[in-house]
Order: sequence, then structure tokens, then C-alpha cells
Amino acid sequence: MSSGRPKRGNARNAQAIVAESRDPLYQFMHREHRPNGKRLKLMMWAALVTAAFLCGILFTFLPLSFLPMLVTPIALLTMFVIWALPRTRSAPTKLLTSMYFAFFVALIVWPNYLAISISGLPWITVIRLIGLPMAAVFLVSISTFPRMRQDLNETLNHTPWIWKLFVAFVAVQFLTIPFSSAIFTSFSRFVIAQVNWTMIFFLSCYIFRVESRAQMWASLMLIMALLVVVIGGLEWRQSRVLWAGHIPSFLAVSDEAVQRILAGTTRLGMFYRTQSTFTTSLSFAEYLALTTPFAIHFAVEGTSRSARLAATMCVPVIFFGVITTDSRLGALGFFLSLLLYAAVWALRRWRTNPTSIFGPAIVLGYPLLFGGFVLATLFNLRLYRMVWGGGQYQFSTDARQEQIAMAIPKILHAPWGHGIGQAADALQFYSPAGLLTIDSYYLTVALEYGVLGFIVYYGMFAAGIIYGSRAIFRTKSYGTSFIVPAVIALANFIVVKSVLSQEAGHPLAFMLLGMVVALAYRVNLENTPVATEQPT
Repeated sequence: MSSGRPKRGNARNAQAIVAESRDPLYQFMHREHRPNGKRLKLMMWAALVTAAFLCGILFTFLPLSFLPMLVTPIALLTMFVIWALPRTRSAPTKLLTSMYFAFFVALIVWPNYLAISISGLPWITVIRLIGLPMAAVFLVSISTFPRMRQDLNETLNHTPWIWKLFVAFVAVQFLTIPFSSAIFTSFSRFVIAQVNWTMIFFLSCYIFRVESRAQMWASLMLIMALLVVVIGGLEWRQSRVLWAGHIPSFLAVSDEAVQRILAGTTRLGMFYRTQSTFTTSLSFAEYLALTTPFAIHFAVEGTSRSARLAATMCVPVIFFGVITTDSRLGALGFFLSLLLYAAVWALRRWRTNPTSIFGPAIVLGYPLLFGGFVLATLFNLRLYRMVWGGGQYQFSTDARQEQIAMAIPKILHAPWGHGIGQAADALQFYSPAGLLTIDSYYLTVALEYGVLGFIVYYGMFAAGIIYGSRAIFRTKSYGTSFIVPAVIALANFIVVKSVLSQEAGHPLAFMLLGMVVALAYRVNLENTPVATEQPT
């Protein structure tokens, strides 16, 4: 007869089953589950020594272009270790935010070509010194902190088309690598893009969940714009890069491209074009074009009279910086910011204050305002050249038209793309100085990622503009109102990329896209009846 008391062995087995179900590492920590035998240990050590020996041989005899591929197993192993880390109750949000803003400052203020160059290794730049540790901290936080994953998931799912198109774009980037004529170079560019673009986007979606950080970011962007304009003004006055000839030896990179940057650029041998802390005057003008909407927003919506006055004075300073670059894209972005912001402000004013006369007057008179601007560009020679081209800009216009004619057959011949970083090699267009070049990022995307990549890439920015435009008219707080200049800056980015192929400003664009995603989520919470707590 059974006594109703469980056997000791069965109780022990039940405890083991419960413990193993709770802890997947249980079988590795208890002796009865450990694999026995010296033979297994010997085989493991032999495999480790063999793998290390083979890696050493490959590192020694293969070209340096193979280095990223050889480091890939180590990176994958690191990712697996991060994935297996135990859960934590808090995430290093303050550390991530500090590193994020440090990356932002380094991206704009520090010339990226002033780097430590060690033979056989990539340049050790400031943004890489900050970006790689930041990526590691972000991955560890995502892996170990469930609340962070939940918050990021909620934010992204409010604008699902953006993150889905972004993931599709990353997949297209990777899938085009085998079609590259320089596979290992394309693979290196892919890895860098995941840090400077992908990680920056997802981290921005999380960081800007706190509304005050958007204002902090915009303020910092405007301050840095004034700083680089002052540097550009001094450079314009002296007609040379300020630190050329004064670079410490440990930061001097002996590269032909760097020497061209330090030599400065002129248009037609007469007009010096400032580049400030950027690699070219075009990148400098792009940054000023993306900053202009935020300067206007502070001038119109600033919380104090002194803040509005200071921001108003910054707008002509930014325009002066655009003029010193002698760049059509900078002028186009500046005027586009003024026109778009005026339209958005009038529509918001009419919606929020129907009794006000200013909103309806501007909205109803906007076609006349826009038409007047177009007429001014047609009858004023200087404005005409700044917006539509001609004069000293005619050579650039002719070059872009020729590149389009050359690119279309090559895109149709390889609609799947030529691989990341291979657009110029695929196009084979040379400037009069004999440099391989490409002038439009539209062509770059189509040549590198193919037709599908072009649709996905510009589709995610278009989705950001659409989602952001819907949220613009529902904002209730000053913090979420920064979605207005962010959306206008994204529109500027798309327009600017029609005449600029350089990727130096792309991290900034993905910061803006992440800001739009996060602020659109916050706007939705503002309009939800249920009270919600402020994220950390």
C-alpha cells in the first residue's frame, strides 16, 4: 500500500526538472549533466589551437582587404555572448545618452580626416572611437534589459512602415555584396553602415522618447552651426583651411584624398569655397540646410523672447555660411526651409486658433507667396543661379546630366545593384582633374542597391515625412513640436541628395528619422486619453 509520500528519488528528479526549466544553464552547472571524458576536452583544445593557428596564417598571408571577413567570426561570437547575457533590472540610459550626444558633436565639430593612421588598419577616427563602444553598450542593453526592448518595440510599431523599410534596406545592402567587384571593400562599408546608420537610427528612436532630449539635440545642432560658420568665415577670409600645415604628426594622414581636402577648393579658379570642419563645401552646405528648419523653429516657437531673438539672428548667420560655400544645394535647402516652415506654421495656427487672422491669411495667400519667390528667382540673376543653376554652376549641371545618361543603361543592365560603395566604379565618370566621381545620391543608391534598393531607401524617408506630417498637427507640447523642423529637414535631405552623393551627413539624417519616429509616438501618447508616464 502506498503511504502517499513521494519517493526521495522522484522528488529529486522533480526538483531537477523545475530547476532546469527555470535556468537553461542548469545542465552545465551540475555534475550529473556534465559531459565526461578527457577525450572530449582534448578534442576541444585541439580544435581551439587549430582554429587559432589557421587564423594566424590567414592574418599573415592574406591581403588587408580580407581583414573584415576574418574578424567576422569573432564579431558573431561576441554577438552570441551578448545575447546570452543574463537579464538586468536597469539599462545604462544616461551613459548611452552621453555617448550619443558625444558622437553627434564629434560628427560635426571634429574633421573626420584628422585621425590616427596605422599601417594596415582603418583610420582611427573620433566617431569610431565613440561609435563602436556606443554600439556595444546599446547591444548589451537591448539584450539584458527587457523594458528597453519593450519601449523600443512600442515606439517602432507606431510607425511600422519606417522600421520595416529600414530592415528591408539593410537586407538589400547585405544581399548586393556578392555582386560587388570588390567584395571585401563592400563588406567593410556594410559593417561601417551598421554602426553609423542602423545603430544610430534605432538608438535615436529610443533616446528621443524623452521630449526634452529633442530640444537639447536641436539646441546643440544650432550652437554647432554657429561654430562651424565662424570657422568657415575665417577660412573664407584667408582662402585656406585653417589647420592646414598645423596638424600634429600623429593625426596627419598621408592620403591623397586628405591632401586635396587640406588644399581647399575653388570654383573656376576664382571663388574660394569654404568647407569648415567638413570634407567638402557641399557637406558643409548640407549641414547648414538641415539646421535651418531648427533655427526657424526656435525663432518662431521659442519659450522666451531672448531665445526667439537669438535664433532670429542666427538665421542670417547660417545664410552667410551658405553663401561662403558657393553651393547651390545649400541655398536651395535654406529657401525650401523658409517656404515649408511658413506653410506648416500657417496651417497649424489656423487649426489651433481659428479666430486668428494670420493663419488663414498666409494659407490662402501662400500660392501668391510661393509664386512671388519663383518669379524673384527668375528675374534676379544671383537668385536664379543659386536656385536653378547657370553661370559658374553650369559645369556641375552639365556633369550631372551626363552622369544620368551614363547611369541609366547600367542600372537597367544590373537592376539588382553593384554592391555598396561601388557606384563610382560602376559609373566610370571622371572629372576634368582625372578623379573618379559621382554627383547625385539618387544615382549612387540605384547603382549600388539596384531598383529595389532605391525604392526601399527613399521609401523609408518618404514614410518618415508622411508619418511626421500627420503628427505635426496633433502636437500639444513644446517638446513634441520639434517634429516640425525634423520633418522639414528630412524633406531637405531628400532634395539635397539629388545634387550630393557624399555620405558624411548620413548619420545626421538617420538621427532625424529616429527623432521623427520617437516624437510621433509621443504625439500619439499626448492624444491618448489614458495618462502615461514619461519614459526614462
